Amino acid sequence: MAFNINRNMAQRRGVLGIKKDPKNQVLFSFDVRAGDEWPSSDEEDSDYLPSGDEKKLNVLKCNTKSKRKKQKSSDQQKIPNSSPAKGNGTTSTSSDIWGECIPVEMLHKIFTFAVAKEGAVPFLCRAAKTCRRWNQTAKHPSLWTHVDLSFGWVKLTSMTLKWLVENRLSQVEDLNLSSGKNLTCTDFQEVATRCQSLRVINLSYCRKITSATVQKLATNCPNLVNVDLSFSSVKAVAAPSLKCLVQTDRLTHLNIAGNRLVSFNTVMNCITEHCPNLQLLDLSNATSGCGGNLMIKLEKFQSGCPKLRVLRLANCLIDVTFVSRQLQSDCPGFKYLQELSVAVNSTDRNTVITHRIGSGCISRILKNACGLKLLDMRGITNWGYGGMLAVLPDVTDLEQLYISQFSISDELAIIARKWRHSLIYFDVSWISAPEGCLDNTLKVLGEEPSRSKLQQLDLTGTKVSLKGVRWILSGCQELEKLNLTSCRSLPRGMKKLYEGKDLTQLRKDVIRTTDVCS
Repeated sequence: MAFNINRNMAQRRGVLGIKKDPKNQVLFSFDVRAGDEWPSSDEEDSDYLPSGDEKKLNVLKCNTKSKRKKQKSSDQQKIPNSSPAKGNGTTSTSSDIWGECIPVEMLHKIFTFAVAKEGAVPFLCRAAKTCRRWNQTAKHPSLWTHVDLSFGWVKLTSMTLKWLVENRLSQVEDLNLSSGKNLTCTDFQEVATRCQSLRVINLSYCRKITSATVQKLATNCPNLVNVDLSFSSVKAVAAPSLKCLVQTDRLTHLNIAGNRLVSFNTVMNCITEHCPNLQLLDLSNATSGCGGNLMIKLEKFQSGCPKLRVLRLANCLIDVTFVSRQLQSDCPGFKYLQELSVAVNSTDRNTVITHRIGSGCISRILKNACGLKLLDMRGITNWGYGGMLAVLPDVTDLEQLYISQFSISDELAIIARKWRHSLIYFDVSWISAPEGCLDNTLKVLGEEPSRSKLQQLDLTGTKVSLKGVRWILSGCQELEKLNLTSCRSLPRGMKKLYEGKDLTQLRKDVIRTTDVCS
């Protein structure tokens, strides 16, 4: 039996104990092949018995290996475990060498810079899971001053909000709870009770907010200046709640867009009388409780809110009360107004608004508004060139002009010449103008390349030709986005949105075509 075992071993190992390689077979050689080594021991042989000296040597090797293992294990015990413990977000050991090197004051300052731009969430939530010191620093309420819970980093539930209010948000100043559809009235009451340092709060799309909650916010938060109640509930924008909110005389931003305003006249009277510092008012998509127009006493509104900078009346049925010419001339107007939006969705039922917003109404709104930067008049189809320049005689540095679907004469080029030095965004999509009018307008915009600041131009659905595109590309070097979608007069394959590398390539192709033709 022993003989058969030794014979099998010899067959596997070959001559002199070298393992056989079926791919590189040799008969016999005393030279070692490249990559192989002679076997240094006979321990694998079945009939091998070590001598006394070899036994001592093996014992010495085992002792050396055990000493190395012990030394390695002791070194590993000195290094702290950097993996966070499950459940509490802290380390599993008591010592954090690299974390302890940064003083708490310095770490707090670093965290302050980190949350200044992006807010407390999600940075502080992630930083708290790094080590014990970071966890303790991230808990400090002074870092939780700007919190946005609308993005989805934290699941906005009643339990989550209650824990945050009790443990983190005692010093919060800017809180965004937008789209908190699952939040109840009790949750909002808790915020109003504990977060008394609030200056800005966003409650848009919070359907369960009530009038009592808004009143409690106005009472308990003496520093509240910015409130967003857009698309919330009828109770939230009822007369009692808004009256309590605006009577504090400190409100600067009020957004009640997308709501049904039951007592609009009462609300507007309170705004006019108690909001001298109001800078933004958004009534976009708002409707009257009785289904009629929202009546605004414009001259009284201008006198009561002289610091207004942004007025948004997009897609809402508004009208201004009639006053004598003497009262109109004595009114100071909105001297600091920078943005006005009276855009209309012409495909919606509110098309009748085009008969209400005329050149006379806009002229009264924009009286003395020399610093206007943005004018949005999309969808208004009953105006012409004369009406637009008549209401904007003193505006010299208009930066954004939206006149999509605007009904205009062939004198559009004069409008472009008036503001070509300051226009940054120009929207003339789906405009109804005579053929060649738009090409002349683009030629005027590109006549002074050194002064042009135009960055975005929307020509969707217009009759612009290739010649007009060539003028705008050669004259407006700062152009970043050009929309040529559905432009019927352009060649096939050219009707799309251009930006980035596509716009650069289009400019090269158009210039190359011009050189070939010349």
